[in-house]
Amino acid sequence: MTRKWIFVLCLVAAVATARNYLVQGKVTLNATVFPASPLYIIHNISDEPLWLVHENTTGTAQAGWSSQIDPGRWTVLLMQQHNFTLSCHLVEPANPANVVVPCEKHIQITIHDDYKVPEEAKNQSYWVVENVASDDVESDMKARGFEPIKE
Repeated sequence: MTRKWIFVLCLVAAVATARNYLVQGKVTLNATVFPASPLYIIHNISDEPLWLVHENTTGTAQAGWSSQIDPGRWTVLLMQQHNFTLSCHLVEPANPANVVVPCEKHIQITIHDDYKVPEEAKNQSYWVVENVASDDVESDMKARGFEPIKE
């Protein structure tokens, strides 16, 4: 089973080794590192609910991405896109986009390439599981067709 732990903690050497980079409190996921479809399992280690936000910076009509993750909860992202940057925002009812916090203090990311990606999901990027308890991550992934690869 191949798991690469990325503790999003300003440990630039450790993060750079896994080819993920922190940039001004954001985390950049680089899908070119792993030949299989990488699953990024994100854990909110803080006491605050967050929005994980990927803003569209291309100037096109393409929408950005966002997902709420509560304290102690988990979200799984299947990412095929190269250099996908997420920022962390506090959940504030008035205007969540204005309260950006450093991701390295709020989330932990584990990269998994030990799940079989369903055929219909290959070459796609999307939130596989969002804002669930740790006990539900694997069963919710299985329900969406992501099966652990047996060694």
